[in-house]
Amino acid sequence: MKATIRLADENDASQMLEIYAPIVQETTISFELEPPSETEFQNRIQSYQQKMPWLVCEINGQLAGYAYASPYRTRAAYQWLLCNVVYFGQSIDSFHISNRV
Repeated sequence: MKATIRLADENDASQMLEIYAPIVQETTISFELEPPSETEFQNRIQSYQQKMPWLVCEINGQLAGYAYASPYRTRAAYQWLLCNVVYFGQSIDSFHISNRV
């Protein structure tokens, strides 16, 4: 198994949504009520990447998971804090890969 970590781009949005949509629909951990559209997800990637990384993990050439950082809050006192999140598809042994991301 060959895992590759790289910066995400807008072209990854649909595959990232395949991982994210079930999390939104089946759990409460995302704090979203509906999965975002592909356009919205592309906008998030582009917007957040201006200051913080969004990374994807590919295993044998297939997008298996992603991680990103985003601002925790917008007030000045929070400028050094961020929220980081890692998501993997259900078929991935995320325990062994998430540490690399």
